[in-house]
Amino acid sequence: MISLKNVLKWFGVLTFWLILLPLCFARRVLIVRTFICNQTLFGHLSLEPEKYLCAKDLAVSLEEIGFGSAKIPSEILITQSSTPERRLMVDFWSFGKRKSQSNPELVKMWKRQLFVLPSSLIDLMLKANAKFSSPPIVDYRFSTLLSAEKYLDESERHLTFTSKEVDRGKELLLELGVPLGAPYVCIVTREGVEEESSLRNKDINDLSELIQALVNRGIFVIRLGGPNSGILRNSGGMVIDYAHSKHKSADGDVFLIAHCRFLISTMTGPDALALAFRKNVLLLDISHYGLLFSGTKLVTWVPSILSKDKKNLSITEVFKCEAGWFWKDSQFRENGIAVAKSTPAQIAIYGIELLDRLESEQPDALSDLEKKCQTEFQNAMGELGAAWHGTVKCRIPVSFLEQNKSWFLT
Repeated sequence: MISLKNVLKWFGVLTFWLILLPLCFARRVLIVRTFICNQTLFGHLSLEPEKYLCAKDLAVSLEEIGFGSAKIPSEILITQSSTPERRLMVDFWSFGKRKSQSNPELVKMWKRQLFVLPSSLIDLMLKANAKFSSPPIVDYRFSTLLSAEKYLDESERHLTFTSKEVDRGKELLLELGVPLGAPYVCIVTREGVEEESSLRNKDINDLSELIQALVNRGIFVIRLGGPNSGILRNSGGMVIDYAHSKHKSADGDVFLIAHCRFLISTMTGPDALALAFRKNVLLLDISHYGLLFSGTKLVTWVPSILSKDKKNLSITEVFKCEAGWFWKDSQFRENGIAVAKSTPAQIAIYGIELLDRLESEQPDALSDLEKKCQTEFQNAMGELGAAWHGTVKCRIPVSFLEQNKSWFLT
């Protein structure tokens, strides 16, 4: 028996088919595209719309990385442009149902910048689109967040706050004990349970020495994260475990990241939002060298030390053996590559070094050692890296380079 729901869906698809039919004859002058955001993941919700808007501002093509049958180095495809020839374009966005959105407040902010339709209408539209042998609508899908960062440095940010949102954010800071205008740093570590992503995990208390060093400099520290994250042992006073506070909220998450001095992370959702707000990010202990946001000067990263047969691998050797493009943790184990991470004392040094640089008169100035590192990183990633990330602009702490230059750089 045919249900009423199915009848209505069939009628909706038919209606959209009739609406789309004229587009088949107007392709030379008009392109309609749909963008379905991966709204369930905070990082994707943060940077997919930002990437789109930056590319639009810069009048450049939107590009994605393709994959073959598996996410292994040999199956990563060179960037393919997904932007049609220069024609009039109409773009529709969908952010799914509210219950599936990782941060509904962020969706609300994006709706002020994009032409958004309900997911049910987009679904009917694409079902009708599939009925055509040559579909008139370009169904755009983001393959990965990577490649988003290469648009950031040349474009202004697009997320803005209303006066009411600003007022609520100021109230939140006061409730957390942070005086208005006082500098604060956000910290977050990935604490997921996925076996293939555990190399990105870190105990939040490994940052304890850095937290104390920041407090000693008069910087408040706000710990972000989910309610199931580990407890921050040294919270209190200028150290706020916001993740477990009664004040945690979707709009609070966005406001705190948008107004921090910088953010410290291990490659997880909040760092993507920080980049969307053009905030500096310190990424700790990155094992997947080719998968970080290397195409923006906003990123400073600390490499995990990779070694094989008890020999540390230089940045060139990491890519020569394809470990730079490993996507899964198991690929390191299967190829006999050991991963060593920073000590709490080293993390404190790296964080304070970033603070000092941002407070200096020339925060963007590069030392000769940093320039050499960027060049070797660019050369090591080769054509794929250039297509994926653009020009390497990220930095590694000078203290790391000085200590490890004898083997890390060739």
